[in-house]
Amino acid sequence: MDLNSFMRELTRVRTLVERFHQRLQAEAAPQESPLAETVAELGTALEGLRVAEEELRVQTDTLVAAQEQLAAQRERYRELFESAPAPYMVTDPSGTVTAANLRAVRLLGIPHEVLMGRPLVMFVVAEDRQRFPEWLGQLSSSTAAPECTLRLQPRRRQPVPVAVAVHVARDEQDRVRELRCLLRPLPQRPASNPKGDQATDTQPAADRPAAPAAAPQLPAWSDLTVVLDEIVAAASALLRADGAGLMLISEDGALQWVTATAVNVQAFEQAERDLQEGPCIEAFVHDRVVGTRDLSVEVRWPRFGQVAAAHGFRAVLVAPVSLDGRPVGTCNALMRAPRDWHEADHGAIRGYATVLGRLIGLAAEATSKGRLAEQLQYALDHRLVVEQAKGILIERKGLAPSEAFALLRRTARSSSRTLVDVAAEVIAGRRL
Repeated sequence: MDLNSFMRELTRVRTLVERFHQRLQAEAAPQESPLAETVAELGTALEGLRVAEEELRVQTDTLVAAQEQLAAQRERYRELFESAPAPYMVTDPSGTVTAANLRAVRLLGIPHEVLMGRPLVMFVVAEDRQRFPEWLGQLSSSTAAPECTLRLQPRRRQPVPVAVAVHVARDEQDRVRELRCLLRPLPQRPASNPKGDQATDTQPAADRPAAPAAAPQLPAWSDLTVVLDEIVAAASALLRADGAGLMLISEDGALQWVTATAVNVQAFEQAERDLQEGPCIEAFVHDRVVGTRDLSVEVRWPRFGQVAAAHGFRAVLVAPVSLDGRPVGTCNALMRAPRDWHEADHGAIRGYATVLGRLIGLAAEATSKGRLAEQLQYALDHRLVVEQAKGILIERKGLAPSEAFALLRRTARSSSRTLVDVAAEVIAGRRL
């Protein structure tokens, strides 16, 4: 029985006792009725219980308020950790990653769900791995150790030298509970000239051969995808939506999903592409924000409304993503229940769509637009293969999406093959 039920029962008993006492007083004088005296004492005891009830209720309200305040503080600290301007990681005593903020994820170029649960030493350059555990061993007898300088290996990028400072958190028995790591990227050292080239440095400037122009650094789509994922997830949180996604135009001129916060959001966006009707297509074609309160009764897209309801979504708000003044995709927020979208919601999703457009525009500035289109199409095609394989593993093995993706990655690494090759084999029927 919870506190409210107990209080209601106590009030009911007190009322019955009071009525019984009044009847006894009406039938006999109190000094001539021992039963009346007993009932009066019971009434006094119940009154004491009522006072205790009020005190307990006040204490309960105070405890609930303290718990809410503690939860708000934890959320505030989490937000500070995530938005910190420096890369932070938290590991267990053995060096396995248990938390990492956005800067750390970007530094390594690895999705957050893949980074979690992995030993930090896995992301250290092979030549530096031997020093890393030796340095961790020094932490058992201190709360901090001198900074350790080593090189981390981001995905598809050159190694990054960092200085790692660690604070050791201990429990009441002085045992190491967790390691809190601050990663400080160091400037890259320029490569020294080999001895055979020293004679060239002594030549007059006019006689030296012209250095070839450096090729522009092409943006790695894997790194861009991580940032897109983060922006879409942030849009979902700000709009208090149940899901969000990003669609971009493909080579055939149709919208195709690039990233989404959940599998059913991907299915929602794919259904719109297949049916060629819906709010995303309308927002893209007319280059304006489009929203609806309830897709199940929306007359503009009758076929798509039924499919969307089958995927569990009722309300949707879509903003076009533009590049060079032309729409190239849409940013989408979805709700499982009907919702009235307000002007503030329209402004928020327009803001996120602008950020996404500028991000893609910056990538376009680093390479030719034709090359960017090839990268976009390549990413769309290969990501679709991986997601199809994930769906098969989810259905076949009962895995969560993150577990299915981790299984594909482990298989690819252990067999020295690409993730796309392993995904294609899963689609072809091979069992992992």
